[in-house]
Amino acid sequence: MMNTPAKKRKALGARKPITNESQNVDHTLEQGTNKWLKGISAQFDDTEAPEEVNVQFIPLHLIYTDPSNPRDLEIGKDEIQANIDRLRLPEDAFREDGEWFEAYCDRVKNVFGDTKKTQDLLSIARFSADLKGPENLINPVSVWREETSFYLFAGERRFLAHVLLETQHIATRVWKTKPSSLDKTILQWQENHSRENLTLWEIIRNMDQILEEWGKVYPSSKMTVRKFAQLVSVKRSQAAVYLKVVLSNDKGLLDSMKAGDIKAIEVAHELVCLNGRDRKEFIGRIQSGEIVTKEMIVAGKKGQVGKVQSKKPSSPVKQVALKLNKKANPQPVAFIVNTVVEKLNQSDLTERIKLCDLEDPSGLSTALTELLEYIDKEGFSDK
Repeated sequence: MMNTPAKKRKALGARKPITNESQNVDHTLEQGTNKWLKGISAQFDDTEAPEEVNVQFIPLHLIYTDPSNPRDLEIGKDEIQANIDRLRLPEDAFREDGEWFEAYCDRVKNVFGDTKKTQDLLSIARFSADLKGPENLINPVSVWREETSFYLFAGERRFLAHVLLETQHIATRVWKTKPSSLDKTILQWQENHSRENLTLWEIIRNMDQILEEWGKVYPSSKMTVRKFAQLVSVKRSQAAVYLKVVLSNDKGLLDSMKAGDIKAIEVAHELVCLNGRDRKEFIGRIQSGEIVTKEMIVAGKKGQVGKVQSKKPSSPVKQVALKLNKKANPQPVAFIVNTVVEKLNQSDLTERIKLCDLEDPSGLSTALTELLEYIDKEGFSDK
């Protein structure tokens, strides 16, 4: 007797091949949407999981990105695939000592120009080079299913990395029912907040969308700092700052954050605390290229703007902090700040420093000033 070879597992969505064994089948029963849906369902790799969610490997071509995801990526699946011959990662990208990125940057700029789309693609390319292959993905992306399509609501960068790597499948957590708008928005926020260093604009946009969806579910309730802290999973002190900025809905402030002119939340918060005329004046100065710190805005509220600009710093280190410009490399100074804060181990100081964006010269200047003032106040500088 001839041994029958083991059947190979078909790719998801593939139809059963026609063989002589199918001659006795009623073909009328094999047609239509129900047959197609059953064929797809039968090929899922279900694992033990909560009733509403399970983990499966799904072909990329069945997955669509969610345009409402507030991460604000400008590059998409179709554009990557349409330009894959020019965007494909070189072999050097997968070697530890590969010097590929500079030449790759030039290649991407030739496709998309010097735009945010280029920046988004380069960020995804770096992630793809680190990932190397789909088998190395630790955290599956999250999708919900509608008939034969799957809609991505968390994990867009990982999904696009698989597109750039030209893989066929990706590990997903599949929700059997579509999450509510509020649940989806909160899940997207948690995903983005934990996986990627978002810009201040992206954070505020995420939070604004959460507030909008929350208001639809609880129209008669008032948002409080405590509720907001629970929704976005931050401490109350941080929630109070973010909430005030989000609720301000100041167009000039939002435009400046979107353009990247305002990157530090403490600066945005102090601007919100100003009256409309003073806020407009400060925002205009920021948009013109001036570096404005939290201390300058606070002094402005007290009518001391001129004094702040002409005041001689009490220490040479503080003077250096206030002179950081947009082209300065913030990493060495950020390392010093983090090291000193860790050594001092003072919770109130740590919380204040956490509110500063240490990747931005303005936020770094504020953090360094906070640190120096704390050291001077506590008398460490005399020891």
